[in-house]
Amino acid sequence: MKDIKDIKFGNGIYIRSETVDTIKDIGTIIDFETIGDIDNDNDNEEERYINVKPFIFGVLSLESGKIIQWYVENEDYISNMSDKNRNFISNILSVLSEPFYAFSSQFERNIIKNITGKDYKFLELQTPFELIGYREKKQFLCNKLMIDNYNDPFDGDGGLCITEFESGNVENSLKHNRACLLKEYDILISRGVYKID
Repeated sequence: MKDIKDIKFGNGIYIRSETVDTIKDIGTIIDFETIGDIDNDNDNEEERYINVKPFIFGVLSLESGKIIQWYVENEDYISNMSDKNRNFISNILSVLSEPFYAFSSQFERNIIKNITGKDYKFLELQTPFELIGYREKKQFLCNKLMIDNYNDPFDGDGGLCITEFESGNVENSLKHNRACLLKEYDILISRGVYKID
C-alpha cells in the first residue's frame, strides 16, 4: 500500500484514497458494501434493491490507478450516502471514466438507480446465470483463477463484512472492499467481461 489518505468529507462521510499498481486503461470498477435485504420475491428488478443502502462506495479508477472509498463510520450516517443526498453518488459518477465494471452489475446498477434515479451501463465480470445455470461466487472464481486474497479479513464473505460494520468496525469492512476491487481488477485482466444491456 502506498499513499493512503483519509479525509472527512462532511455529513458523516469520509474518503480514503490509495494508489495501486494497475495497467493504465479507461474505465472504473465499482463495488458497494451495503446493509438491508434484497427482496428476491419482487419481480421488479429495480424495486428488489429498494431497502439496500451502501455504507462503503468503492471505486478503482483504471486511468489513475487509484482506489477511492467513500464511507460512513456507523449506521447513523448511512442515509447521507443515499436518501438525504441523492446527488452525492451522481456527482461522483459524473467524474469517473466509463465503462463501469462490477462483478455483479445488477446489484451495483440497481443500487445506483434507486439512489440517483439514473440508469448507468455496466460491463459484467460475473459469468451470467443464463450461461452456466448458477450464480458464480467471486471467491470461488478467485480461488479457481489463483487470484490473491489481498488481505481480505473475511476471505470474500460479504456477510461478515456487514456484521463487522454493524458491530462498529468499519476498518475491516474497508479492507474487504479494497480486496474486492483488486480481485475484480484481476478478474477483468484474466478473463474479460460480459456486456449487460
